[in-house]
Amino acid sequence: MKYSIILMALMTILFTPLTQASGRVPFGHQVIEVQNYSRATEQIAISGMISDGGTQALAATGFKTVIDLRTKNEGTAEEKALVDRAGMMYFNIPTVRIHAPDFNNELTQLLNE
Repeated sequence: MKYSIILMALMTILFTPLTQASGRVPFGHQVIEVQNYSRATEQIAISGMISDGGTQALAATGFKTVIDLRTKNEGTAEEKALVDRAGMMYFNIPTVRIHAPDFNNELTQLLNE
């Protein structure tokens, strides 16, 4: 279960000039530095934990925001530091709150920004 949560670290994209040309996030074979990276929609990708090289690759590809669905004891502080260092925005919405009334509202608000 812990690893399935780790694999669902969710990333949403606000475009930069690199991605504006196509208006789409890259497919998995284009972002090999990120574990289990997969394009979920034209504007959203999902992945596993993101390493330092992965955050740099995501930033270079045009990602602006990372939404991490893991709990704090699963390494969110380390990932936040990497995301901040790469110049992206980081949000943590642990999936243990998935049934809480504010979870869907908070996630929807971030995805719409």
